[in-house]
Amino acid sequence: MQIAVGITAAKAALDLTTKLTDALNRPNIDPQDVKAKLHEMLIHLVNALSALGEAHVEISELRQRLTDRAENAQIAADLEMHKGGYFTRQSENSKILYCSTCWGADKKLVPLIPYRNPGRVYCTIHKVDVATPEYQPAPLRQSTRSSRSPWS
Repeated sequence: MQIAVGITAAKAALDLTTKLTDALNRPNIDPQDVKAKLHEMLIHLVNALSALGEAHVEISELRQRLTDRAENAQIAADLEMHKGGYFTRQSENSKILYCSTCWGADKKLVPLIPYRNPGRVYCTIHKVDVATPEYQPAPLRQSTRSSRSPWS
């Protein structure tokens, strides 16, 4: 949209140059008329410059968004979803576990933090707790109470 505004302003400035040239070719030059047309032409050129500068910024932002999308698509193609609700990257040998919530919500790869208990990992951002296939629940503790009922 800004490019069209810039082109329109530049066209108006060019139209003014022909009018200004006609005014200067007359036998009786009106200095006030020439000054007014020059001033109007400068306004159009400033508008064109401003609009084209805004278009340049917009194009740069769109290019960055395209680059980000391409990078996200490349990462998404590399991710492998696991039954426990976490990702790993196929290209990594270290098998770092990544939070599926962070990737789904923010498109960020956030490594999951392991607990002391093997097979349990945790996302510090979304507070998601995940159990991997290696998870072994802690054995239930035996009660130290006597097997006799307190009511007997």
